[in-house]
Amino acid sequence: MRAIATSALSLPRRPPSSGQTAIRHLLALHQALDLPAPANARDDLAHLRLLRQRAAIALASIARLIGDPRSDEQDYLSEADHIRHQLADLPPA
Repeated sequence: MRAIATSALSLPRRPPSSGQTAIRHLLALHQALDLPAPANARDDLAHLRLLRQRAAIALASIARLIGDPRSDEQDYLSEADHIRHQLADLPPA
């Protein structure tokens, strides 16, 4: 997984106009990264792999939004839906 230097990324010029839109996107990011702890030590590797896949989805979403200074409320809504669809394609937590 390639690390993204946060100093190379800039914040969007206009945040979404609706607080609800930003909350929806943050909830989707939380859903992507929130995994229950593995049941036992044997499950650690599978847990870390799934978490890495989910983190990559979240990072890609964030990078798309902050990489485009024209990101608006519709972009945030679209990204939240995109995250949820990508999570549906992964194995269950």
